[in-house]
Amino acid sequence: MIRGIYDLSERKEIKGPMVCAMTLFSGFNAFDGNIQTKLISKPFDSLPIKAGPRKGLGKNAEVNDMHVKNYAFSINPKK
Repeated sequence: MIRGIYDLSERKEIKGPMVCAMTLFSGFNAFDGNIQTKLISKPFDSLPIKAGPRKGLGKNAEVNDMHVKNYAFSINPKK
């Protein structure tokens, strides 16, 4: 899972969850020599997982029983 991409021509970071599937959908491979690709590592703060109900889950969570798991975590907690 790619959390963000940096646009070298516009010099800006594009954030959000993105899957690297350029070859599958566009026919372009982001990792061959034709496209300049630069991977930038962005480590997240490491926080302990807290016991508690998971909120905001969709229908898939109910189908595979993930809604009953008693843990919750946040990458960007409110400070």
